[in-house]
Amino acid sequence: MTRSKNKRSTDYPNEQISVGTLMIIAAVASMTYNGVRVLPFLTISDAFLSMGALCLVLRMLVKPSHSRMIQVPQWLFYSLSLIIISSFITIITSDEPLVNLEKSVNIIIAAGGVTIFIGIVASNENQLNLILTVWTIFVAINAGIGLMDLLFDSGIGFWFTDEYWFGRTAGLTMHPNHLGI
Repeated sequence: MTRSKNKRSTDYPNEQISVGTLMIIAAVASMTYNGVRVLPFLTISDAFLSMGALCLVLRMLVKPSHSRMIQVPQWLFYSLSLIIISSFITIITSDEPLVNLEKSVNIIIAAGGVTIFIGIVASNENQLNLILTVWTIFVAINAGIGLMDLLFDSGIGFWFTDEYWFGRTAGLTMHPNHLGI
């Protein structure tokens, strides 16, 4: 009997998921819920990402041999380079360079840092697929809340975010445009 080239979760019966990976899964699950905050400046996802980063740093300090680096794909390198260049141009031509600096750093961390971080933490294809599946499920939940708010005026999004957009719905995000992304 020939074994399939595609790996299934049953092919890794003793696979363990680290606390850091669980934190990343929780961060990815809550990533689109940027209207739900732990503190006024801290989203749920940011809190989980911070805890995941702390776990990763501790793992690197305690067991450096278990740490792994990933090769950054060229498409990510070039797209981040373009984001950095455009951010730099925006900052130096702006009337409010500090405001644009903060926004630029946030975009660079979100687009590149989180992507690379997920690549480092997910130790195999199964964990990466799990992270992507969790993200898809929770995006669908967010969209469902937005749809219920729109069609039935349920107020679920407003209850969690305290954000109201006249005639538009934002689900659990800060702005209706975020829900569309």
